[in-house]
Amino acid sequence: MALVSRPRVAVLGAGCVGAWMGGMLARAGWAVTLIGRSGLCDSVRAGGLEVAALGERPVAAPVIVTTRPEGAAGADVLIVSVKGRDTRRAAEGVRRRLRADTVVMSFQNGLRNPARLRAVLPAHRVVPGMVSFNVAWETVPTGGARFRQLTSGPVALEDGAASPIVGALRSVGVAVSTVTDMQPVQWTKLVLNLNNAVNALSGLPLAEQLSHRGYRRILADAMDEAWTVMDAAGIRSL
Repeated sequence: MALVSRPRVAVLGAGCVGAWMGGMLARAGWAVTLIGRSGLCDSVRAGGLEVAALGERPVAAPVIVTTRPEGAAGADVLIVSVKGRDTRRAAEGVRRRLRADTVVMSFQNGLRNPARLRAVLPAHRVVPGMVSFNVAWETVPTGGARFRQLTSGPVALEDGAASPIVGALRSVGVAVSTVTDMQPVQWTKLVLNLNNAVNALSGLPLAEQLSHRGYRRILADAMDEAWTVMDAAGIRSL
């Protein structure tokens, strides 16, 4: 990947995680294009984008926003943060717009998304990644969009030590870990995300749901079952 002095990154599927990631890289001096839904684009165009790492005040992040896959053209790095069911279609939409040396990074929950990306983009280096913490989208009085890291944890990258994105994120206060095998990270995040269904069925905000012992017991039972299945299959988590 031949990077210029100001690397260009496109974020495909800029929701909470993708917009936060793109905003933090913009703060680090990267040229960032967020490819997302019209609601995000309208908000950012109206009042700008702010991002905040855990415990810090929000900081404005200059980005370009678009709903069109053409926003990926010319990118040094393509960050993919769409839902797993949309991975193949999204990758097909940008395939002809990527440079031959564009590095593709998957920051998605689930286990199979890097393989899906490699199937559609076989000529590109695909780097699995994972955001281990929660990010919230807040509306600000200006009408803009603010994305705030709510819980602790690192951004994990497989074989990412040589990637410029590691230094860029660390330069703006983001914890980054590099691992040789992403599978344990992916499975660990999957186990943590078992609470998503419990939270949705409870109809409560996350913090309130987790404050109830009964919901915590349901989550604990679901996690125990997952670990039992993983042990039987010889799958390692963190």
